Amino acid sequence: MGDSETLAALKRAYADTILNTTKEAAARVLSSEKKTRMYQQEIVTVRDEAVNTLLRLKKMYDSKLLAILSSVFVTLLSIMLPPATNGIPASKILEILTSFDLYGVDINLCN
Repeated sequence: MGDSETLAALKRAYADTILNTTKEAAARVLSSEKKTRMYQQEIVTVRDEAVNTLLRLKKMYDSKLLAILSSVFVTLLSIMLPPATNGIPASKILEILTSFDLYGVDINLCN
């Protein structure tokens, strides 16, 4: 083999090495992009689950708050009403009590 043939073989080997390195790098980039898309989708899923969990927690909190407010409201009214009921049927009193919007009623227990 002459020097030119050896040089040509070295150039081909060098070009093949560079080509293989480029292919491997491209494969790693594609793999990283695929992982990135999967992580982004997972983030969206986790965020949606967190929002749904917070909404359920808010519903539970609102329900418990309404139950407590109802209990306090009924207790306060039962303390205040006995002298004022004078012949009003219990069903009418219950109807009046249940018609209140407890979220709009300000019950201040400090005074």
